[in-house]
Amino acid sequence: MRQLVGMVSLLAVLAGVAEGAEAAPQQTDSVSPGSLARIRERLETTPAPWFDDLRVQMPATFKTRVDQRVFVLSLEDELHKLFDLTPLQRRQRELAAKCCGLDLIALTKAIQGSLRRRAERRVREQVAQELAQLEAARRQDY
Repeated sequence: MRQLVGMVSLLAVLAGVAEGAEAAPQQTDSVSPGSLARIRERLETTPAPWFDDLRVQMPATFKTRVDQRVFVLSLEDELHKLFDLTPLQRRQRELAAKCCGLDLIALTKAIQGSLRRRAERRVREQVAQELAQLEAARRQDY
């Protein structure tokens, strides 16, 4: 609505200027060149109030810049990121150790112990068998 009023007032001013231009040749003798320069200067420096409605308001444009830096974790932080347990994982580990879960470390140690004892028993049996064969061979020679 304001733009329409501004355009109507612009047309009215232009119509007045056109009428004044027709009348101006009759009055050119009474208008001094200094006053025309002063009027032109004033028209160029300050816009008329009705002209404000015709201006196009451009949205503000902001430019930002972000430095693209590559962030590298230290070795210690990277290891913590990979191997540290989350609170949920810690809780599950505690519950598993208390009642229902398997303690894999204890199970592995037990299996390794039994395999070691089995290997020792086999070595003892083999040594005993070889000693018995050696003793039997010695008796046959005498």
